[in-house]
Amino acid sequence: MLALWLHWKKELPFTLFCVSTAAISLFATQSITLWSPVKARVFIVFLCLLPAIATLLQEKYGFLSPCPQKISGKWFFLLSGLGGVNVIFSHDPWASLKGVVILLIGGILAAYCASRVLNTEKKIFIFSCLLTFLLWFLCLAGLWELQINPNSRNPLRFFYQNPIPSGAMLVLYSLGPLLLVSSKKKPLQIDWILYGLIIFAFTYLLLMLKKGPLLSCVVAITLGVIWGRPNLGRLVPLLLLPLTFVLVYSLSLTSDDFDFFFHFHGILVRLELWKLGLSVFEVYPLQGYGFNSSLLEFVRADYQTWLYYANNGISFVDYFSRVNALDNMLLTFLAELGLMFFLAYCFFLRSILKCWFKGLGLKNFSTPEKMVSLVLIAILIQSLTFDVLKFPDLSWMWHTVLTLGPSIRNSRAGG
Repeated sequence: MLALWLHWKKELPFTLFCVSTAAISLFATQSITLWSPVKARVFIVFLCLLPAIATLLQEKYGFLSPCPQKISGKWFFLLSGLGGVNVIFSHDPWASLKGVVILLIGGILAAYCASRVLNTEKKIFIFSCLLTFLLWFLCLAGLWELQINPNSRNPLRFFYQNPIPSGAMLVLYSLGPLLLVSSKKKPLQIDWILYGLIIFAFTYLLLMLKKGPLLSCVVAITLGVIWGRPNLGRLVPLLLLPLTFVLVYSLSLTSDDFDFFFHFHGILVRLELWKLGLSVFEVYPLQGYGFNSSLLEFVRADYQTWLYYANNGISFVDYFSRVNALDNMLLTFLAELGLMFFLAYCFFLRSILKCWFKGLGLKNFSTPEKMVSLVLIAILIQSLTFDVLKFPDLSWMWHTVLTLGPSIRNSRAGG
């Protein structure tokens, strides 16, 4: 009985981390949309802190296994301090406080916990199964949306009002079946089921008619083929199946739908946002304008555009007054959080990558490590088209996946 109790205490942080991952993935966006702001924030903060508190207590009393790739807690305190500076000097301190807290506990703290609880091959396998289940759930939700709204230009939004973050979540969840395909612990017979699930997700990305998510996947798949793994090479011809399906589906689309996908007006918007973001950074280079603060004061009625021209009578001022976002995580860090926070976050990422590579380089990457790398590359590309880390579930998943690389390498080395 004592041994069972000690085992339960040892595995409690991992269990709570998986529960929080599932709950944040399924309910975080819904809570923000449907609940009162106070209830939604309390719910998200509770889910983020639950595994963190358990992890800290377990580590303090020595129940956690040694984990050489774990992330130092100093990064959380350093970024918290710089985030506090950003809030103090923000033009909307309350909005910045909410955004910074979610980024810290739903991102940095998630990475801190993940680096400690995902410390064995068995736990990584279980977590991969969880991601696979979440991907199945998302695909079933997509089928339901197609049934109730088959003629919409962008029918697949899942839990979001915008299909672009839906595409990012599909990519992040796809890591689950990708890791299981390369695992030796599952029956070989389910390989084709996993491949089918990946094809299902890729089909949804095509049906979203959004260039950013699709481009990120094409780049990741191309890099995977260049990397030379047979598993990835086998997957490429299979992806012709969703392409064929989408070609058949496209026969029901109107010319306006094709114009919507192939027009390049969105590119001009992105370039104009670069000009706007850099102009904000020039005025507030160190501490930033304020995370989540409205930038409308920089886009007044007399705003002079660089490349943007009115589309269907919508000026850039009208467009930005609706979105009020830079839609680019790099620009958001520089303009809203400032250079100090941006550089500290870059060094935080560097510490993870340094722990991951350990002088072995890309040539010694195992297949699971390559899968993690390709998913991270895909999300980095998508982060140039929308603010990934402003979504609590995407931020949680991004930072968790980021720590999986060194965790997989450590478990591979028998650590």
